Amino acid sequence: MGIGHEDTKEMDALREALVNMLIHTDYFSPMKPRIRVFTNRIEFENPGSLSIPRNPVLAKLFRIAKLCETAGYGFDKMLGWKYQTGNEVLFESTVDKTKFTFMLFENTVIKSTEKTIRKVRNLHRK
Repeated sequence: MGIGHEDTKEMDALREALVNMLIHTDYFSPMKPRIRVFTNRIEFENPGSLSIPRNPVLAKLFRIAKLCETAGYGFDKMLGWKYQTGNEVLFESTVDKTKFTFMLFENTVIKSTEKTIRKVRNLHRK
């Protein structure tokens, strides 16, 4: 069985950002967690800081599913984005908001994301 595009170090970085976003989101905030895909970057933004996991049950679930490790180790996976792509990873964290930005200079990730979205939509139409 060959390695698909979902099994790359780049996808590991994006998956880690998603898991971090979900674990640390303050779901009582009027701001909602969101992922925005632009032609030059992918942003993961959520209400809440990275100081403590606000959702320990989700953290435990992700650890059991091997989608998350002990606190703090996920940053290495996200920083792997720069090593794999040559593009920057930007981290912004305040008391009430966190944002991870993965810079893109090629549209390969965008095209892959659009292709995945089309597949999911087609599955729902069947």
